[in-house]
Amino acid sequence: MYQTVPPRVEYRPTGLGREVGGLLQSITDWSQANITAIQSARHDFDERTARLAEDAVEPVRPTEERFTRSG
Repeated sequence: MYQTVPPRVEYRPTGLGREVGGLLQSITDWSQANITAIQSARHDFDERTARLAEDAVEPVRPTEERFTRSG
């Protein structure tokens, strides 16, 4: 911290912070190198999930009894 007005502070990452930063950079590099495959896999998953959801839901069909009025 510096004795100035307004106060000023400088921050630096710790050794652990620098280490995890390197790991995050590696993940970023891998993601950018494989973006086409990642997007394709997401699309395929979304399509499969949508088909399964459509197959799992049976439409509700009203029965005659539901529309019979008493009285």
